[in-house]
Amino acid sequence: VENGSYSQSIAAVKAAISEASERVGVPASRTAVVGFSQGATTAWGIAATGGPVGAVVAMSGRLFDHFCMEGHPLRALVASEGSVLPVLAFHGEMDGVTPAHFGQTSIRVFEKLFGQRPRFHLLPGVDHEIVEEEITMSAQFLEEHLK
Repeated sequence: VENGSYSQSIAAVKAAISEASERVGVPASRTAVVGFSQGATTAWGIAATGGPVGAVVAMSGRLFDHFCMEGHPLRALVASEGSVLPVLAFHGEMDGVTPAHFGQTSIRVFEKLFGQRPRFHLLPGVDHEIVEEEITMSAQFLEEHLK
């Protein structure tokens, strides 16, 4: 993902959430971003730049580790907008598309940026897919955080 297009994706999702929230009258704090693969990578970016949501669930994606580097365009967003959101992340241990170490690195990067360790589940024997366990735990997590 190019830095510019990643930043644009994050901005577009944030704008869409704000617009939809206003249109339907549901506070953004009662919405969530849930993403799989590239959608999870965007969800990580939403979490790192402070919302405008109440929670984030990321499945088989990553928060780019270069995000922490000085001078990175998203680093400025963290400094200006960043707030710690509840994050639940999953990664399949056998993921052949986005290897599991990317999910594990995302947890460390997020913790380094915000001092908060997201909930993380490494799923044994799971490839690049969504499994029932993720759906069940995600529903419980969202119910807990979007009251």
